[in-house]
Amino acid sequence: RSLVNKNNLSSVLLQNRAQSERPLEAMQYGLSFGLQHRSGLRFSLGIQHTSIAERFEFTETRTAMDLIEGILTLRINTLGDTIPIMGMLPRTTTTTTQIEVYNTYQLIDIPLSIAYYHAFNEKWVLGLEAMIAANLSLKTAGSIVDENELELDIKSNQSTLFRSRVGLNYQFGLAVERMLSDKLALSVAPFIRIFPKDFSVSTYAIALKYTLLGGRLGLMYRF
Repeated sequence: RSLVNKNNLSSVLLQNRAQSERPLEAMQYGLSFGLQHRSGLRFSLGIQHTSIAERFEFTETRTAMDLIEGILTLRINTLGDTIPIMGMLPRTTTTTTQIEVYNTYQLIDIPLSIAYYHAFNEKWVLGLEAMIAANLSLKTAGSIVDENELELDIKSNQSTLFRSRVGLNYQFGLAVERMLSDKLALSVAPFIRIFPKDFSVSTYAIALKYTLLGGRLGLMYRF
């Protein structure tokens, strides 16, 4: 995860966001169908859901000003009596709130994968995978800090903060398969997934990009 200032006027905002947001984990699941050639090449197409979770922690200070009735001045008359002169006085109220929110970025993608698999024996298969995925949807929920150092809801303000789609993303991995039967295999695959495009809209001052390191566990059934 990277936050980058798009201009030199938003250094305070960048610092506040970097200090208040902490990445937690990402989870993805999906379904794909593929074809494998006898040479070991495999092509697959599917649909995939990815959820990126973060923690937002921020101490928000809000200041409100209003008018209350009070004593403006005290006057002493010729008899020595003290007479209060009433009027409206300014009052400043400062409220400090400790905010803790879990942020989520939900993505729906169509992944297209190409892989090469080599069978060492009847039980074990090793593969190299590359994937390109077209993002169909990005939905956000949670909070970030705004330019005025106040909490900003990202779900209701997504159109001014984040894109609704983030274009293409790429994944590269190494897969190990263990055949459980003639048609069923257990697959384990560590991978790196790269989102080269900024999640933020072009008019927002801070660029947000992700690179995910993870692993996939799945079952493969051959028809």
